[in-house]
Amino acid sequence: MRQFYLEYQSHEKLQQLAAEIPWGHHLDLMAQVKDASEREYYLESIVEMGWCRNVLLHQMLINAIS
Repeated sequence: MRQFYLEYQSHEKLQQLAAEIPWGHHLDLMAQVKDASEREYYLESIVEMGWCRNVLLHQMLINAIS
C-alpha cells in the first residue's frame, strides 16, 4: 500500500486511471514498469480495452522483448 501511494501521489492523471483497475494489475505494473508515461499507457489500455491480468502480463512481456 505504501508503494502504491508513493508511485501515484504526484501523478493526478495516473491516480484517476489507477482507481479503475483491480489491485492485481497494480502489483504487476509497480513491479515491472517504472516509467510514468509507460505506466500511463498500460493503465489506459487496461481501462479502454478491458485487459485481464494475463493480457497485461503478455503485453508487458512483448514490449520488453521488442
